[in-house]
Amino acid sequence: MLSAVQILFLMISSITFVSLSFLVIMLFRKYLEKKTIGTLLLLFAYFDSLMADVLIDISVWLQIFIQTETVEFASTILMHLSTIFLIHVIAFMYFFGNRVALLKDSDITKVIYTTLFLGLWGAYAALGLQEIIQKVASPVFYIKFPVEGTSVFFIFPTINRWLSIIPILFMLIGVLTYFRIFFRCLSLARKARNRTEQRINTYNYLSVIFYMLTGVTLALYYVSTNIYIMTTVFAMRGISIVLASIYGYLGWIQPEFIKKVLRDKTHIALYFEGKVERPKTPPTFFSTPESREKEQSNPQHFDKIVPPTETPTATSFQPQEVMPEE
Repeated sequence: MLSAVQILFLMISSITFVSLSFLVIMLFRKYLEKKTIGTLLLLFAYFDSLMADVLIDISVWLQIFIQTETVEFASTILMHLSTIFLIHVIAFMYFFGNRVALLKDSDITKVIYTTLFLGLWGAYAALGLQEIIQKVASPVFYIKFPVEGTSVFFIFPTINRWLSIIPILFMLIGVLTYFRIFFRCLSLARKARNRTEQRINTYNYLSVIFYMLTGVTLALYYVSTNIYIMTTVFAMRGISIVLASIYGYLGWIQPEFIKKVLRDKTHIALYFEGKVERPKTPPTFFSTPESREKEQSNPQHFDKIVPPTETPTATSFQPQEVMPEE
């Protein structure tokens, strides 16, 4: 019999998988349509998130339904790989931000960032995996967080001794990258020339902030292994993933229906909503002084001008009467 906590873990993992899968599929379709490097980099970023989520989900399901030593070993590897994918998302978001001019770093800055981040990421990934395969009794590069009262556990970078610098550096680099993209999208939203631009950039910065929270919330696992705290953190991460996927779909993908909803309305449409004054209708060839005066005094609708039954000429032209309103 599954406990309520185990059922909650299974439900949240399934929902996050569906959300990220949908967004990755939509991004892939967008790339096939546009074939731009920026779209491809964003696709890689969300694909990394999807892979991390899939590996966590598989590990959680195995730990709940099959509790053996072999499954524990396999789950440890899967959890470690999911952390590797999750951290690597930061690099693709950085490359994406520079590609689409949200970030405007110099070539020197890009080289330093890439060298520092990928060097640290590669060392952690390789050394942690080596310890897992060799079944080191007291691992140095990763730490296991068991959820009290369940068979579920999570694997994250160690916080022991001087190696605590590893998760701290990953956190600082990630937060700095996401916040820079966030503030750039926020600035673009404030400087938008129309409502469509403003909403699209708003969706973008909301997507980025919730996307960042999917990783930041995991830091709370270091606080306590209490079942309620860890379950709450897992739920918070799931909610962040769903919201990041929704806003990412609306902002980065920009589906047709959202374009129609946000499309700037014409002056006439705004007039009928009572938001602007009635458009001025210039005098026509068949207007009379009386009809023009009546038109300007009628705030409800446009007068209908009846065209002449015959084509007017220079000698036979007679002004046509305006039909009275019913």
